[in-house]
Amino acid sequence: MDKVVLRKWLEAGYVEEETLFATEAGTPQGGIISPVLANLTLDGLEQAINMSVAPTSSPRRPFKIHVVRYADDFIVTGASKEVLQHQVRPAIEVFLRARGLELSDEKTRITHIAQGFDFLGQNIRKYSGKLLITPARKSVKALVDKVREIVNGKQSSDTGESDSESQPGDPRLGNVSPPHCVEGSLCMDRPSDLANSVAMGCASARHERC
Repeated sequence: MDKVVLRKWLEAGYVEEETLFATEAGTPQGGIISPVLANLTLDGLEQAINMSVAPTSSPRRPFKIHVVRYADDFIVTGASKEVLQHQVRPAIEVFLRARGLELSDEKTRITHIAQGFDFLGQNIRKYSGKLLITPARKSVKALVDKVREIVNGKQSSDTGESDSESQPGDPRLGNVSPPHCVEGSLCMDRPSDLANSVAMGCASARHERC
């Protein structure tokens, strides 16, 4: 991206509730420029990871190194824990350090696919050799808690309707998108399916279960 355009974008401000606010420092929370900056900063990460294993693709093939990145979230898969721990991770740390960044100790771990891991709101795990992708427990719990708050009237309605009613696609449910469904995965068709289920459970038991 042209750095002149990027600077103008950073200084353009943002609009909230029909009011223009200046951006003198940082970026707006949840702004679309955040993933753009992440992509610009982390461009070249995959090459650095590959080079940490072998300089060319042929000798690198047995290590089965693959990188999946979405903005600043990424996973690296490999044939062994040793390669990931002693070659790949140090290379990532060097790459990030040169850009003033570091790995999050809370979110970074090396695990076997049989134990599974969470990525972009999904839990990815192999059971008896079969890959299963399901909504992560934290994501489901966050959505359930949000629905319960709405049903119990703990949040004000943006539309002025009764707080005890929540319609499918209610904007108060936040930025919840359907999971990416692939063959062999378990998923909800729509977030509203879970919302409706929770709302019906709360309504039938009044506030005893909510």
